[in-house]
Amino acid sequence: MRGLFYYRTHRDDFANRGVVQKCEAYTQAFRAHGVETDMVWYSDKGLIFNDIIIFQPLLGNRKKSAGHFLLFYALGDRFLRRNVDFSRYDFFLIRHMPTHPAFLSLLKKAKKANPNLRIIIELPTWPYDAEMKHWIARIMLGVDRRFRTKLKNVTDRFLHYGAEREIWGVPTIFVQNGIDLSRIPKPAYHEPPKDLIRMIFIGSMGYWHGLDRLLHGMRDFMDRHADTKLQLKVLGMGAESEEIRALVHRFHLGGAVQLIPPCSGEEFDAQMAQADLGIGTLGIHRIGIPLNSALKHRTYCAYGLPFIFAGEDADFPPAYPFCLRFPADETPVSVGMVLDFLAGIREGFPDAALRIRGYADVYLDWSRKVEPVLEYLDGTRI
Repeated sequence: MRGLFYYRTHRDDFANRGVVQKCEAYTQAFRAHGVETDMVWYSDKGLIFNDIIIFQPLLGNRKKSAGHFLLFYALGDRFLRRNVDFSRYDFFLIRHMPTHPAFLSLLKKAKKANPNLRIIIELPTWPYDAEMKHWIARIMLGVDRRFRTKLKNVTDRFLHYGAEREIWGVPTIFVQNGIDLSRIPKPAYHEPPKDLIRMIFIGSMGYWHGLDRLLHGMRDFMDRHADTKLQLKVLGMGAESEEIRALVHRFHLGGAVQLIPPCSGEEFDAQMAQADLGIGTLGIHRIGIPLNSALKHRTYCAYGLPFIFAGEDADFPPAYPFCLRFPADETPVSVGMVLDFLAGIREGFPDAALRIRGYADVYLDWSRKVEPVLEYLDGTRI
C-alpha cells in the first residue's frame, strides 16, 4: 500500500513545531505498519516533496498573510494537480486547512486520474469557525464557507476527533491524537520542592486554551494564601500572548508567571522535568467542541506529568487518576482543588511519573492511533 501525505501547513514556522512533529510521527507510524509513504509540505522556500523543493512560488510566501492563503497554497495546489501521478497511490491523506477552488480542483484531478484512490482529509479542529477571529482568518473562512460543502463530491472520509458520524455529507472516522514516544525521555524521579507548586503550559496560546481561567484562579488563591508559592511557566507564543501578558500584569502575578519563548530538544525536556503539573486546554467549549484531543495532554502524559483540563478527552476517562477535570465553563480554576489533587497523587502514588508514562506507552503511541485509518483502507472498517 502506498499513500501520499499532503500537510497543508508551513513547516518552517516555529509556531507550528508541535503540528510538524505530529505530522512526521503520524507518517512514520504508517511506515511502521508497512505502508510506503511520500510527504508534501510547505516551507519558507516553497513546496517540498520528501525534503526536495519541487516548486518555488514567487507570490504569497509571507506567513500568516491573506496572500499566503489566497496565492501561496493555491499555487501549490495547482502545481500538485499538474505534476503528481496519482495512479501511483492507494490513498491521498491531507491535513485540512480552509478550502478554496484550487484545492477542490486538485482533489477532482486526483479522483479522475485514479478512481480507486481513497481521499482522506484530517479535520484537526471541527467546528473551527469560532476560532478564526483575526481579519485574515475571516477572509479565509469566507472563502472556505463557500466551497467546503463541495468536498463531499471528492472526499471518501474525514478523520474527526469528535462524535459526529458525518460532516458536510462525508462519513467520518473517529480518531484521537497520539504522541511520538521515541522522542521523549523516560521520566526520572526528582524530589519536588515542598514549598512550591510548579505548573507548565505548552503550545500556542489561543483563547480556547483558557489560560485566563487559571490566572483568575491563581489571583483568587494567592490573595487568601500568601504563604503558598505558585509558579506557572507558559512555554510558547500565540494570538493571545499579549492578552495573557496584560492579565498577568493586572493581577500582579509577575512574580509567579513566566512567559517563555518556544523551545525544543533538550531545553524543552529540561523545562518539562522541572514541572509538577501540566496545564491542558481549559476553554475548548469557547469554540463549541465537546470532545478534546489536545496534543499537549498527550505530551504531559508522555513526560510523566499529571495535568488538568476542562471538558472531555476520550483517552483520559473519568477513572484515570492522574488528570483533574474542570467544568467546561467560565469559572476560575480552583487552585485549592489542584493542590489537593497533587497531594493525593504524591501520597498515593510515589511512582506516579512512571505510571503516567506507562499509560502513554500502552495507549498513546502513534502506531496505535493510526489503526482505525488502516482498518478502513484494508476494508475491515466500513
